[in-house]
Amino acid sequence: MQAALLDGAALSWPWAIPFVGLLLAIALAPSLRPCLLARHCGKIAASWSATAVAAIALSAGITTARDTALHAMLTDYLSLPPMYSSDEDFI
Repeated sequence: MQAALLDGAALSWPWAIPFVGLLLAIALAPSLRPCLLARHCGKIAASWSATAVAAIALSAGITTARDTALHAMLTDYLSLPPMYSSDEDFI
């Protein structure tokens, strides 16, 4: 069975709001509230991610939201730790 994924080229600019919100939180929180980002970084990232997944679920359905979130986690997030832990120099 093929997973129902979103076509990123078909998304309009409001879909970037959770990503921009996360970037602004990372950029502005250290100067506005120094302790906030250090203590709650994971919660902030999870809340912006949940906002994006909820918006996808409302517009494209729960199955598409689940498949898209799993695809992003498995292909984008889980591929980073092995790359950072390898002995090769990537620079």
